[in-house]
Amino acid sequence: MTANKPTAMIELRPTHWAVLTPPVLEVGELLRYPVVEFEPGGPQGHRMEVVDSDWLAPTLIRQRWIEDEERADVREVQMVPQGLVSQVAGVLDKLGYAVEVRDLREDSPRWVRRVDWQMHVPRQHRDAVEAVGRHRALRVTGFDSDRVVGTIAAVARAYPEARIAVAVPTYKMLWSVLRWLRPRLDEPVGLYTAKEKTFGRVSVGLVGQLPRGKGEWDLLALPFAEHTVNDNALRVIMSEQYGRVLSFSRVRETGDDDLDRRVQVIAGHTWPEVKVPVPVTVVVLPTRGTRPEEMNDAFEQKKQFYWNNARRNRRIAAVAKGLVRAKKKSVWAILGDHEQLVEQVTRAAKTGVAILVESLVHARELAVLLPGWAVWSANELEAAKPEPGCGIITTERAAKETVLRAEVLIRATGTRWKLPKIDWPYPEFARSGILIDFADDFHPLAKKNAAARIEGYEKAVMTVHASQEATTNNNGTTGASG
Repeated sequence: MTANKPTAMIELRPTHWAVLTPPVLEVGELLRYPVVEFEPGGPQGHRMEVVDSDWLAPTLIRQRWIEDEERADVREVQMVPQGLVSQVAGVLDKLGYAVEVRDLREDSPRWVRRVDWQMHVPRQHRDAVEAVGRHRALRVTGFDSDRVVGTIAAVARAYPEARIAVAVPTYKMLWSVLRWLRPRLDEPVGLYTAKEKTFGRVSVGLVGQLPRGKGEWDLLALPFAEHTVNDNALRVIMSEQYGRVLSFSRVRETGDDDLDRRVQVIAGHTWPEVKVPVPVTVVVLPTRGTRPEEMNDAFEQKKQFYWNNARRNRRIAAVAKGLVRAKKKSVWAILGDHEQLVEQVTRAAKTGVAILVESLVHARELAVLLPGWAVWSANELEAAKPEPGCGIITTERAAKETVLRAEVLIRATGTRWKLPKIDWPYPEFARSGILIDFADDFHPLAKKNAAARIEGYEKAVMTVHASQEATTNNNGTTGASG
């Protein structure tokens, strides 16, 4: 530490809270967040007020007995959640403090990884198991339900003596996790609900029903972290009963600042660490559409241009059927004589094909034309699986909640907006991404919207290929069949 700098000590305690000495005003301001409080009174019987809460950054008076000096040390300290320690340390460094971080947490004797653990863990889960061993509080992002439960089971196999609690907020999630986890383990799985409390080395339970006690569990796994971070759940998670915390979230950022902060509170590290960008090639195909009737607003435009446009939907379905075959002949029939592009799209199509829509209304219209294709909607615990030789139709909201493994994405949404922020193409599953869009030159406004989308792709540094057929002729139509 430098003599002319003020010093700040951060001690990580077994409770997964850190103690900051001395308290720093700027840190308290950083960790406060607005909450709504209700008081009796007013014409409706209650009054509502937005106030700043310091629940994530309380300032306390700590008393400690110093044995060597035979005296009591009484001083003011600030509590910091474990997941925000690195952020707080960065703030202190910018403020000119010399920062020292001490980790006083310890694992129990049960937390020992077997020497031959790789023989018991599938290859696809080994990196995650390594990350769990390196970090006491880890958040894993971008995995679907199968991978989440597979990772928990892999950790259980790698640490055969460790006690692992899997906490969920609802019964629906509990039964789903049990159904997925039991076949992956060669031992009984414990269960903790309001009515049943059966111990198992690996146990699944409601977050408020798991046994309490210091050092009771070596690892707490949260398969649905975004749904398990209300105030009561955080109080359970941030306690001395769990040695380590492993949380899973579908995406790195939800767009909800409060939710993102709560997820960060329980995890000091996010894995995978860095997302390496995957190159995306955009192919714009010609399409005709049903001529719209009178449109009074933007909602009517979406319905007539895209959602309920029978001719355009038939074109999208035909393209999807051809691509999902992943054969050069069927891809050539769609793209024309462009050998290198046909090779690239055919190779990508072997990983699967997904169609992106804006609404369930549009998804159902396409599902009628594509029997066997799975439809994904938001807030589903278990994603539907397509039949062999078929793909996925997903809403934008559902795509934000999960991972699309397919390298080919057909954007059926239309509109003039840029591609929404979804985890596609995902680096773990994709070497490249093929985005299929449509010129939509069946109407001047639809064509203008398509041009705006293409401009967005170019600004995002995507490689854009427009079919020659997508270039309109003198009468404003294309030769493409719908």
